[in-house]
Amino acid sequence: MEKRSWRSLKRFPIRSVESTPKFDPLKWRLKVDGLVNNPISLSLDDLLSFPKKEIIADFVCVEGWGVEKQIWVGVTIKSIGLKAKIKDEAKFVTFYASGGIYKDSLTLEEAFLDETILAYQLNGKLLSPKQGKPLRLIVPSMYAYKNVKWVERVEFKKSQDIGYWEERGYPIDAYLR
Repeated sequence: MEKRSWRSLKRFPIRSVESTPKFDPLKWRLKVDGLVNNPISLSLDDLLSFPKKEIIADFVCVEGWGVEKQIWVGVTIKSIGLKAKIKDEAKFVTFYASGGIYKDSLTLEEAFLDETILAYQLNGKLLSPKQGKPLRLIVPSMYAYKNVKWVERVEFKKSQDIGYWEERGYPIDAYLR
């Protein structure tokens, strides 16, 4: 059995570099653009109509803590990409938080893993505002700084963007070791 290198907590500490935005379900849209043939704008109801993907995964922070076996429900990036009709030259995807400060990027291969989702639900409840309501990127194979909260834009690109924490020295390769 592999030894866990992080301390297991019962509850999530909340870490954010931006203030928690107000969510207005009548105005909020997920914009999907960049290297796509069909740019789209989706409401939360639109996203709820996509096939649901449930994953059970540990959520691990680079600070040395984690929360075990969290149940996330959302939509795969692949299903959104198929609806937007990604162009062949797209190799990366950037996720932008609604405050305009936080973003992060994945390769298309990382984004299209079955376990990589845009989650709207955590442990049977819609995400709370502090946890990223209405939509949060979840990448279970990577440290939590890749898990952008308050996602409002998904942009398919030729080159990889450097994320908020990566600009401050964290590695782009955030795989759990």
